[in-house]
Amino acid sequence: MKKLLSIILFSLLPVLSFAQSVKQEIDSVEIFIGCQAHLKVSVQAKKGQKVVMPVFKPSEYITPGVEVLSNGEEKTEELDNNTVETSREYTLTSFEDTLYYIPAVKVKVDGKDYQGSNLALKVITCEVDTLHPEMFFPPQDVQNPPFVLSEWTSIIYLGMVALLLFLLAIYFYKRLKENKPINFKFSFRKKLTPYEQAMKDITTLKNNGSSHSENQKDYYSALTDSLRNYIEARFGFNAKEMITSEIVEALQKQDKATMINELKQLFETADLVKFAKFEVPLNENDMNLANALQFVTSTKPEEKKEEDKKPKKSAEEKQMILWRRIYKALIVTLVLIGSALTVYCGWQLINLI
Repeated sequence: MKKLLSIILFSLLPVLSFAQSVKQEIDSVEIFIGCQAHLKVSVQAKKGQKVVMPVFKPSEYITPGVEVLSNGEEKTEELDNNTVETSREYTLTSFEDTLYYIPAVKVKVDGKDYQGSNLALKVITCEVDTLHPEMFFPPQDVQNPPFVLSEWTSIIYLGMVALLLFLLAIYFYKRLKENKPINFKFSFRKKLTPYEQAMKDITTLKNNGSSHSENQKDYYSALTDSLRNYIEARFGFNAKEMITSEIVEALQKQDKATMINELKQLFETADLVKFAKFEVPLNENDMNLANALQFVTSTKPEEKKEEDKKPKKSAEEKQMILWRRIYKALIVTLVLIGSALTVYCGWQLINLI
């Protein structure tokens, strides 16, 4: 019977030893007031046993006068013989100079309390020489930073814009030297002379059959408007704002004006149609149209001699000349704006420094 009890006792001895293996140590036995010390508590137990380390509340005292600042992180480490070590490091501090007794921290293993050894912590104060206060300096005033980012923001952004403008100017200068326009095409519309415009308008009325239209008011309005525009551009007086008699009188003073009577009859007929709802026979419409064409043709300005005319440039040549002018204008504009921004940024930088 005794032999059996001995066997059971020796089999339980490792478990009991593991459960009671609680170690409590501190990294420093002396600290200055307000400094920190670290208390490490570790326990070894068999795998599967539940270990509960103590957790202190914020600013809770482990002993009167010694405050627990933090509980630290709980760590586990596997050891030999199917054992596990659980540890936690507590941060302590104190603001009174004395010798403190640090009691053993209780650790629960499978619901039972175990504890390590007691410790001591001495808190000491700094000696202050009150007889020589000149040796101590008061805290310095708050110093202004060397620069504030907001003061440099505008300079940085404007500097970046200036750099971009210079890069664009270099890009356009290269394309100018290489005669490479940007891939945009311009359409050049030939400006018609007063004679060409009048002939175009009257020919359009003739071709679309407006002279045979029932709406004679629109027909005569378009015909007389075209003639008024031509007369104003050709003879230099404001025919658009004149009545028929004033136009005829002004034309009579022109040496090169012809077919004045026919033109007078055309304008008078147009006035009757527009304001008196007069009905004009179709053959008379055709005659008035022919008289308008004849008047424009007979008063056509003389063309310059061939030798006086400048050689006409092709559309490609005109487009290239236009591109070169655009490039030059862009380069000058970009360089001027970029230079102005650079000077402004330099001035602001000097003021900040």
